[in-house]
Amino acid sequence: MPWQVRKTDVDYFIEELWKDRRPFPIAKDPREFAKDCFDYPLALTEAYVLLILRERLGENVVPAPKRIEANSVLILERVKGARLFDLIRHLRRIENENPDSGAAAAYAILMERTRNRLRLIQLELARLQPICCHRPYPLRNKLLSLLELFVRVLDIQHVPPGWKHSLDDFVDYWEADCVSLPFRDATTKNMIVADDRLALDHEKDVDHAQQMSVIDLLHSEPPQFWSTVPVIDVDFSSVVHSTSIEDDPISLHCHEWTCGSQLATPEAFVLDGSLGQPNPQRAAATLFVRYLRFGGRKLAYYLINSQGFKVRFAYDDPLFYIREIPKLCGALSPEFLRNYADLIAVVELIYRSALSPSRADQDLLEVDHLRRYRQETTHYWQQTPLEGRT
Repeated sequence: MPWQVRKTDVDYFIEELWKDRRPFPIAKDPREFAKDCFDYPLALTEAYVLLILRERLGENVVPAPKRIEANSVLILERVKGARLFDLIRHLRRIENENPDSGAAAAYAILMERTRNRLRLIQLELARLQPICCHRPYPLRNKLLSLLELFVRVLDIQHVPPGWKHSLDDFVDYWEADCVSLPFRDATTKNMIVADDRLALDHEKDVDHAQQMSVIDLLHSEPPQFWSTVPVIDVDFSSVVHSTSIEDDPISLHCHEWTCGSQLATPEAFVLDGSLGQPNPQRAAATLFVRYLRFGGRKLAYYLINSQGFKVRFAYDDPLFYIREIPKLCGALSPEFLRNYADLIAVVELIYRSALSPSRADQDLLEVDHLRRYRQETTHYWQQTPLEGRT
């Protein structure tokens, strides 16, 4: 049968995966940014973590929290610049077009700096865990509902009968042997290269203007510029949940646009020995969780919210992470693939089903089901400092 998106699928998407449901109130002061954290404890936790990181690691690490308004709105210092994610895209494209541009060296410097920074942040978060980790992450329900969504929408038949039992075994292992550290969410989309010359929201074609600005920086600035330009880590709302020590390094180094910046080995994803020792099966389990969360949201947008996907994930492949899970998990730990074979088989079925849409399925992809069922409207954005609109 053709793919189908039902109202219940849209309701689930809005509640669990639609990033654009987060309100970003307009700050009265243009030097400030407002972020609705949904409740006071979450706003207070994020503000506290930011204050501690600024005190211990320096002011050019995270934005300064100013105050909490309306019980849940965190007011932050606004950071002008470009997300590291977008800067990396430009550098890699410039390198492909002009290998002598210095773009590859700039990219390598920025990745090494953010890796070193993440190590320091993880060490501080480890000390803060008793204070900030006050909500267990509901991994079992999150993964089960996500995989069930794709099985249902893609009309996948003949799933392995033991896949839910395999998922239960996996979650039991994850919760017992893997989680030990607050989750930073260290994707390059949560880092801003703070240089005014990259803050080009006023341009009609922001992406082109930003790439031209990067080319100008490569020509006009000495190589050491990339070692000194401030890189600000933003969005610490995730620290209320515990995760593995490998999760943030994998978020940093194994995003579609940063894959290959580190060898995918268990040792590469442990940034400090005091946090724990490398473990192949834990590394594979972490990559499985991280890639399902990365890829699951993108694939859900692709299937359900076509308008949002075309803007928010304009430079992302919706199937990259789903496709790579078996290969990368197997490279980290062949034992992991054997232990959770039925669960991996479901992921492979999802990939194969989504890879080859029929003509009727392609027609479904042109429908924005968010508007069809809920008449939801929003202002979608792809690249703006601090995740908000200036």
